[in-house]
Amino acid sequence: MVLHFVTGGFINLVIIGAGGHAKVVAEAAQLSGWHIIGVLDDTFEKTIDDFPYLGTVANFHAIQNAHYVIAIGANKAREKIKTLLKNNVIWAIIVHPQAIVSPKVKIGVGTVIFAGAIVQADTVIGEHVILNTGSRVDHDNKIADFVHVAPNAVLTGGVELEEGVFVGAGAIVTPGLKLKKWCTLGAGTVAIRGEYLENQIYVGNPARKLFKP
Repeated sequence: MVLHFVTGGFINLVIIGAGGHAKVVAEAAQLSGWHIIGVLDDTFEKTIDDFPYLGTVANFHAIQNAHYVIAIGANKAREKIKTLLKNNVIWAIIVHPQAIVSPKVKIGVGTVIFAGAIVQADTVIGEHVILNTGSRVDHDNKIADFVHVAPNAVLTGGVELEEGVFVGAGAIVTPGLKLKKWCTLGAGTVAIRGEYLENQIYVGNPARKLFKP
């Protein structure tokens, strides 16, 4: 994992995705010094904010001297696109200028940190992670690839999120808990104790497993 987001000047950026999430990523990118040269999108086959439409990911051709970011909120979708493009592109790291990130944080490529997010010392963030608007990540967290921490969610100290975990808006994870791969915490859920198993959905306060009929 490498910490190399833009801190000055302009570097060309291609946005992958044209939904609402992509609009927010694009704004964060521009405010932090990226120069957006276009949008790739398979689902809507359109652009955002009048940036040039570059076509679909399926018909992707690498652009020289450009970085890329997957601006899609769904964790599985980001994983799929990253796998499709493999190592054929250079992934950006985007940190909104109104985010607060400790210099002792490690950030993986493809990650986006939004306005109002706070990330404290000795947290390690994987690749293609989303720390959404106003999320709070305290010290010594371990966040694996393709995780999404939604707006105003809170990770207290020493939390571990395995690959693909989704923490819903306003959810709270208390100290030392581990959420296993592709686990989901619903909006407002409070994870206090116990196991949070792979591919399971948890809701409520305190969190309980959601049993599907």
